[in-house]
Amino acid sequence: RTLDDAKLHVAHAAIFDAGAQVYGGFVRDWVIRGDTARDIDVLTSNWDHAEERMTAALRPFQIVLQGSKPYGQGEHCRRLTFAWRRSNVEVDLVDPNRAPSYAPGVDCDAGNVIIDRGGILRLKVQSMGQHVPLEKAIKHAKDKKFVFFYNLTDPETGGMAKNRLLKYLKRGWVCKSPVLDGLDAGFEAQIRTKPKYSKPYWQTPKR
Repeated sequence: RTLDDAKLHVAHAAIFDAGAQVYGGFVRDWVIRGDTARDIDVLTSNWDHAEERMTAALRPFQIVLQGSKPYGQGEHCRRLTFAWRRSNVEVDLVDPNRAPSYAPGVDCDAGNVIIDRGGILRLKVQSMGQHVPLEKAIKHAKDKKFVFFYNLTDPETGGMAKNRLLKYLKRGWVCKSPVLDGLDAGFEAQIRTKPKYSKPYWQTPKR
């Protein structure tokens, strides 16, 4: 077995034993792209239940809980560290009622994916499907392309949005939506704007 196998066991335990949902980089990178994911983001409002159920389910696979602590801005999540052989698997239990939310609720289409409690891959923020449906979001992720949703000019959240955008660009992803002048410095070849993706996505009502 490999570390990726261990991470798959952890994600499986989160969904089918803890009754939670898995989203973020694990779904985008490992499930869709087949790349190694750094950690696993789990959406749940009951941290204690998720931690208890996951710990019990993973023990037979020699994946053992080593740490559990508050984490993130305002401690809106709990970080679990599972040990497998000589490696660690980090899991962030994110409470949707505590986590900060930035319009429209997700950074880009390639990240707007989640595996629900039934093990079904779907859009994390359903309302964004009117702009980029699931099938197109999956295709973009496979091709390392994305449509950016956050407002880069917002005085309060613009800095966070810029950092998130640059994170994708520095990993070699191609942006299909407009960016601010200057932000594309060094990444000009990766900005391939399409008119149909030139929209104020942050104004989309979240549902």
